[in-house]
Amino acid sequence: MARNRVADQRRSLLRRLRLHARLAREVRSVLLSADSLDPLHARVAAAVARLPSKDREVLQLVLWDDLSHAEAAAVLGYSANTGELRFRRARARVREALAIVVDRPDVSSRPPQPANGGASNEP
Repeated sequence: MARNRVADQRRSLLRRLRLHARLAREVRSVLLSADSLDPLHARVAAAVARLPSKDREVLQLVLWDDLSHAEAAAVLGYSANTGELRFRRARARVREALAIVVDRPDVSSRPPQPANGGASNEP
């Protein structure tokens, strides 16, 4: 009897988490489609959209829905380790995509550095 009660509680929690995740994704998709996004938000949204769906889901559950890695993995039906791995992979892919797009300062526009590392030879 107690085992059934615990199983019912777990299923109920998983259903609530899935519903919460689905509703958050729907709201977010509407918000992300708005024209009022600044360029950085648009680039982040595009980088996240290019992720495989499984990676995108775990990233959204952890970052936007404030679930732990273990909770997100449970919602998606993964082990905690698999959820953690997918999260780290997805985060790295978004970072790589943004690093390619983000304007970096031109190296040639920096002032020349002294050869002696900035130390003065004057007494």
